[in-house]
Amino acid sequence: IAFDNEDGTYDLVLDDGNDRDGVPRASLRKIAEQSANDTASRELAKACWLNSAKCAYQSNAFAIAIGLASQAIRLDRSSAAAFFVRGRAKLAIPTLDDAKSDLKLAVLADPGNAEYRAVLADCMEKIKQRNIANRETAQMLLGYMRSEGVTASSNILMDGSAR
Repeated sequence: IAFDNEDGTYDLVLDDGNDRDGVPRASLRKIAEQSANDTASRELAKACWLNSAKCAYQSNAFAIAIGLASQAIRLDRSSAAAFFVRGRAKLAIPTLDDAKSDLKLAVLADPGNAEYRAVLADCMEKIKQRNIANRETAQMLLGYMRSEGVTASSNILMDGSAR
């Protein structure tokens, strides 16, 4: 796991962090390929991706947290914690429907986790409120269109007028 130095090299995350490692991208791929079939290496990699995702989430870097958690999920499709972190990050952006999907998977993988269930319930409430707001907006728009004489058979022109 490394951060892009934007010069074709990467800084390793798992070292002391007080230097600039300058590891070439090709070397990072070799490490990943060597550990692809090693169970212990996969578990370590998953833990690193997940911990990095949690740190990104805590730093409000939600898009980065989503990407990092997705890497953990790629290594373990049953990781409740990875789905939870990715779901919480999606909820923070918010991409509510995507968040709901991940949070449901987290709850299914670990049904006894009260925090997972509470965050899923919060997400469901936000979706409900969003849907209510969308219906109210649509009703206001339809009311305005009727008051302006716009019907379903009207054509809206590029200048915003109707005929």
